Amino acid sequence: MTLMARIRGAAAWRLLGVSLAGTVLVVAVLVAPELTWMLPRIIREHPIEWTAAALVSAYALLRLGLGGRGLVPGFWCSASRILDLVDRSSIVMIRWGLPAVFGGLGLWWLATWLPQYPFWPWCRDEDTFAMLAMSWEVGDLPYRDIRAYNFPGHIYLHWLLGKTLGWGRPAAFYIFDGGLLLLLVGVTIAWSRRCLGHFLPGLISSLIFLGSYLDFHFETVAERDWHATLAVVLAMMLVQGWFSRLAVWLSAFLVAVAFTIRPHVLLFAPALALTLTRRDAADRQAGGSSRPWALVWEWLIAGMLFTTLLWWPLVRSGILGDFVRGLKVAAYGGPYSRASLSQTVKVLVDDLSDPRTLVLLGLLGLLSWLSWRNGRSGSRPRRGGELALCWLLALWASLFYRPLHPVQHFYLVTPLRLLTAIAWAIPSAAILESALGPSRSRLGLLRLGLLRPWPCLIALGLIPGTAIPRFPQSCSLEASVQAVQAALQGSWPDAPPAARIWYDPKRQPFYTWDGYQRLLRYIRVATGPQTIVANVLKNPPFPAVNGPTGRRSPFRAESGITWMWLVNQDLDEEFARDLDRAGPDSVVVWSPTEIGTQPRLELKQVTEVIQRRYALERQFGTVEVWRRAEPAVGNPTSSRNEVCQLPNFPEDRSQSGD
Repeated sequence: MTLMARIRGAAAWRLLGVSLAGTVLVVAVLVAPELTWMLPRIIREHPIEWTAAALVSAYALLRLGLGGRGLVPGFWCSASRILDLVDRSSIVMIRWGLPAVFGGLGLWWLATWLPQYPFWPWCRDEDTFAMLAMSWEVGDLPYRDIRAYNFPGHIYLHWLLGKTLGWGRPAAFYIFDGGLLLLLVGVTIAWSRRCLGHFLPGLISSLIFLGSYLDFHFETVAERDWHATLAVVLAMMLVQGWFSRLAVWLSAFLVAVAFTIRPHVLLFAPALALTLTRRDAADRQAGGSSRPWALVWEWLIAGMLFTTLLWWPLVRSGILGDFVRGLKVAAYGGPYSRASLSQTVKVLVDDLSDPRTLVLLGLLGLLSWLSWRNGRSGSRPRRGGELALCWLLALWASLFYRPLHPVQHFYLVTPLRLLTAIAWAIPSAAILESALGPSRSRLGLLRLGLLRPWPCLIALGLIPGTAIPRFPQSCSLEASVQAVQAALQGSWPDAPPAARIWYDPKRQPFYTWDGYQRLLRYIRVATGPQTIVANVLKNPPFPAVNGPTGRRSPFRAESGITWMWLVNQDLDEEFARDLDRAGPDSVVVWSPTEIGTQPRLELKQVTEVIQRRYALERQFGTVEVWRRAEPAVGNPTSSRNEVCQLPNFPEDRSQSGD
């Protein structure tokens, strides 16, 4: 057979193979949607993950088959060239493509979330701490004069914001929280570049947490658990990335701040201790310090000093003992706690049953073991391996954070979400090193090619795609544009996506967004800073009035009437007494249509005081503002019909109703 005939024969076979492969591919694409019901349920529920697994398996089999290229030499040579081209393209995508995609996506999310964030309503927790801060400023002490059991960290925060920017500025608190979120993103990327050799792992972690946090509604953002855990995470990153005297003192300060917010941060003590000791040992090996444990002891001394300073306001005011006694309310078996051993175990098992959590724990454990083995053999540890055990302990601590709480609030998942996001940077760094480092050809798995650039590209792209459950629902370009326009006009936008859960008339009939905003503006204009405002709205989300308007409450409980909703104590008589003593410069915000609608908040005596001492002044839909009418009207029903006359306010869009 002549050479030309052989070439023509090989070309024919190649054309036939390409045609058959194309036909099979087209038929598979057309038929696949009709056959998906035949796939196992786990594959149908996770199509992206299983598709990625199929691509990696096909790649590994092809790489494995290159050893048998003698069977069909032309095919394997062509496959080898194609796979090498794919790997080279994958390296370019890892270096430039993924950072551009992930960075652009994160910036888009922030751009469609941050502008509307200052217009979100407060939940009852922000309202609670703002009221405690305002009361403390005028001499009404928390824990003694006002029933309270929460740690004072957020009281300090609201006091600082109120003293520097003025009371009754809810946007300031959300702007501060948005700044903390941006700080986390910046520090995480810088920490990743410094400790893990590349900014991509930190970018992946930031994107994962943004995908969770920007999906929260207004009752779960800016909570204490997020702020306390953030302080611990930043403290660990400072020690790992910038081990110096300044970093040590700043880290100790952050941990002391976290302890003023939540006692749960003690769960992170093992991770913090391991971070400090390992970093100190590495610093001494590098010749940075001649005294063993010098900076560790300095961290402990600084931590005790800052803790003393931050708790000194309670000591100075003589209310530290009252604070300790107030903790009995939240103790297990107390009137606030609903926790039980079975419930605690169930929450922990549910968190551990998430396959993503199990995979992450397994990867961190594997990298920790590899780092220990490499340390014993004297070989160079893999990138991030020396940090894996620290973040593994921190991740385990976050798993116990929510189960140990007296009440299982949803916002308690934030510490686990945050630590999960940060911990993913460690295996991401190991995958990145396998793709870009010179040692990948010596890794034996992995002769199957699992740690070559193409599978690593799929893995790095799959991590955020799997860890982020969905596109953040609170990110909205329309809402952000409306927020910017409202800021320029001095008004308010339509209800942002995160507020529609409770301020959408299609979901619940009690409160509307426009009516609530007009109520707040009316309170700011029609009352003075010394006016006492009693918030007696009795349905979720218990709209915040006092904190957003900078007006104190007559009720001597940290959350007002919602104390009875959260704590199993009947304070109706005490609240009625507080309202009766509120004085002539006081108003009540309530809805008479809510009388008798909440069995846990019947407030019969409070209702009697309102109808006897107050008269209707302004109405906003179902919500009404009643002002003190002295002397008391003899007939309670007559005060319901007497409307106090006040000048019209041009800020209101209508006189009454929505």
